[in-house]
Amino acid sequence: MNSSATLSASSTLAQPNPAAVTATPRVEPSAVAHPADAPRLWRPLAAISAKLSLAQLAPLLMSLVLAGLIARRDDMAFASYSLVTSINMTLFVAASSFLQVLYYLGGRALGRSDTADYHASMRAGALVAVATALLAAAVSALVGPVLKALAIEPALAQPAQWLGLVAAVGVLPALPLVVFRIHASLSGRAGFVGILATVGSVLGIGAALLLAPGAVDGDALARQLLLVVALVQWLMLAAAAWAMRRVPGLALGGHAGEVTPFGAALARMWSVGWPVGAVVLLDSLCTLSSSLAMGRFWPEALPVHSVVLLWLTVALIVPLGISQAAVQAVSIQHAQGNAAARNASARAALVLGLGWGAVVAMAFAAAAVPLGSVFMAPSALDETARSMLRQFMPLAGAVLLLQTLIVIGAAVLRGLGQTRAPLVQAAIGYLVFGVGGQALFSLGLGAGAVGLWWGLLLGFALTAIAVLARCHSQMRLAPQAPAPAGQP
Repeated sequence: MNSSATLSASSTLAQPNPAAVTATPRVEPSAVAHPADAPRLWRPLAAISAKLSLAQLAPLLMSLVLAGLIARRDDMAFASYSLVTSINMTLFVAASSFLQVLYYLGGRALGRSDTADYHASMRAGALVAVATALLAAAVSALVGPVLKALAIEPALAQPAQWLGLVAAVGVLPALPLVVFRIHASLSGRAGFVGILATVGSVLGIGAALLLAPGAVDGDALARQLLLVVALVQWLMLAAAAWAMRRVPGLALGGHAGEVTPFGAALARMWSVGWPVGAVVLLDSLCTLSSSLAMGRFWPEALPVHSVVLLWLTVALIVPLGISQAAVQAVSIQHAQGNAAARNASARAALVLGLGWGAVVAMAFAAAAVPLGSVFMAPSALDETARSMLRQFMPLAGAVLLLQTLIVIGAAVLRGLGQTRAPLVQAAIGYLVFGVGGQALFSLGLGAGAVGLWWGLLLGFALTAIAVLARCHSQMRLAPQAPAPAGQP
């Protein structure tokens, strides 16, 4: 099999074929990729990345518009809203990252033409998504009491009690939608998911603009807009359920030749997936710790800090899309035994991410105050706030560049079945140097609020070095046959 054939499978997202036999075919590995095939590796990867990024960017842009409406009404209401959404985002990102293992399991099954195994993996993912969504909703409902217990400023913690309850309603459909997005992407329907997300986001923005003028105060507006987000999520889940019945290739019913027991698929998903979720949880906790520390020691800087984190979240969507495209391409090509195409896809993903991260880092440094003004009321954008933006935004750009390399490098390792090694690297980088660095720079060395960003930069820099080094060695040494799932 040549690299063009391999790429054809991944560029069409290897749509599952119900008629495929479940036996694993013998595929001759391609040891050398022809230079003429290189552009074919870049174009489909970029196209898939764009579609997957749109599917996540549209809802995020809706959330940013809503956040902007709150910020311009009341900066403290915005800070409280940001705390709640940061905690919920941490839960969501960790859980959805655990579910990203379906890209690897599904891609490996498609690379082997094992449709029954693919279906079993996706159904196991759906069950995990529902169970995790229930747990995340319960945690969201307890956000208010948790913030009080952490001695967060009462003006921030009090509104969070109701905001956490309202946000829990929107958490429930969010994780099942992640499974649908993964399945649709692997089935060659990533464009459909992007359109669905865009339509839902436009409806949400329209509803928010209608509600905003009539809100009594900032806290009431925050509650109403969180309800808008929840409604959009439920509508999108209903549309996804409709698509699973009506759109060809998306059905996940029982397969006549199924040989993979559901319980075995669930156990395999846990074995491979829990390190992935743990790594991203550590990443999110490292960032969340900066918000909690800011609210505890420098509450006056929290609105600016929240704005910078919002921009960081927006900018990370494209690298996440690239990483999702990379893991499914690498896993399919690795399962087919095409090491040359696999390595070329990994390099293409890393270069695309590096280019994006560099551009965003320069934009953050050059336009710190204008970017901050998007989410801050003119009355709140005084000289102190401007000064903080000039300090925070360039550091956030550097953090974004490092995060980009980390998420794409980890995705490449995931495509090889390597999920546990990045966990050790993340635990040391994020917890020891990230969280520890925040305490050292901000409190120990007296740098104050900006010291939190220096700590984040240290933690992400060391983690990026470790992940890229591991990625380089594995792409050089990894066998052409798939490694055992979860092998460190």
